[in-house]
Amino acid sequence: MRVGAGQSPMGRIVAFHQRPPDPEAWLDYYRNVHIPIVRRIPGLQNIRWGQVLRTSDGTPAPCWLISDVYFKDVDALETALGTPEMKEAFDDTSKFILRGNVKIMFCEAQDTAPLHEPQSV
Repeated sequence: MRVGAGQSPMGRIVAFHQRPPDPEAWLDYYRNVHIPIVRRIPGLQNIRWGQVLRTSDGTPAPCWLISDVYFKDVDALETALGTPEMKEAFDDTSKFILRGNVKIMFCEAQDTAPLHEPQSV
């Protein structure tokens, strides 16, 4: 495990979702059922998700939507993976994600601040 800027890496679950047959129904379930389940996972720090807009070279994107679930560190992620709440979240995926339509990865995450203060647009 690499450590950047003197901080331990955060734990992160990343999911690459393929486009479902009915995107609006999928998003409705995701927002109103799945995310509330995920929010109950012990040690959860943040949930971030969004649809892919485009690729830099104009080729088809490898997925339709990306979701990230963050934990304080990798140990917190590992602990959360063994909880009933995490099991419930993983079990729930079969209710709205077609088999083979998601790739879930367990990762480290590092934050690095910009060299200048972010400017508001």
